[in-house]
Amino acid sequence: MNKQEAKEILSLYRPGTADEKDAAFDQALQVSKTDPELARWFDQHCEAYLVLRRKFQAIPIPPGLKEQILS
Repeated sequence: MNKQEAKEILSLYRPGTADEKDAAFDQALQVSKTDPELARWFDQHCEAYLVLRRKFQAIPIPPGLKEQILS
């Protein structure tokens, strides 16, 4: 697997989820450990994902939204 292929796979990786145990990411993660540039990109990718996740989780859900969607 080359660096570009690993980056494409890792772009789908979601830290803090079941992806951490998903074997589909194993080889790409190994490539990121041997390539400093890819490792930096992957660290930035994970941090951006976590920041966005926290922001989405902070959005309040309006009361009754589920019922409105289902009706």
